[in-house]
Amino acid sequence: WGESPPDAESADALCLELAERLPWTSPLGLVLPMEWKAFVSLEIDGGPKRTSKRGTAPWALRLRRTVPQLLGHYVTLVFFLTLLHGLSNFGLVLFVAAAQAGLLLAPPESLPKSLPA
Repeated sequence: WGESPPDAESADALCLELAERLPWTSPLGLVLPMEWKAFVSLEIDGGPKRTSKRGTAPWALRLRRTVPQLLGHYVTLVFFLTLLHGLSNFGLVLFVAAAQAGLLLAPPESLPKSLPA
């Protein structure tokens, strides 16, 4: 929560920069290691059957390797599921997401230059 921009031109530039930094493919601004199409096409690996109870399970080793790589995708999926839940329950998260999308997609000249007193 910094200070407001000193003039309209810097406010417009800031709005355009924010719109570029928050694309529809990553609404939280997270760095995604791959495109969504590649993420969805990843193979789901159930792994081998467990034969022994000694040592670390193979599935735990795979999770330890893949979760850090794909965490941005997982968090974004949880965000979208939260939005869907908010839509079904008419929750507050839906209003926040709609306001963010509206403010980022609206042309800068249609937005008020100052707040009413």
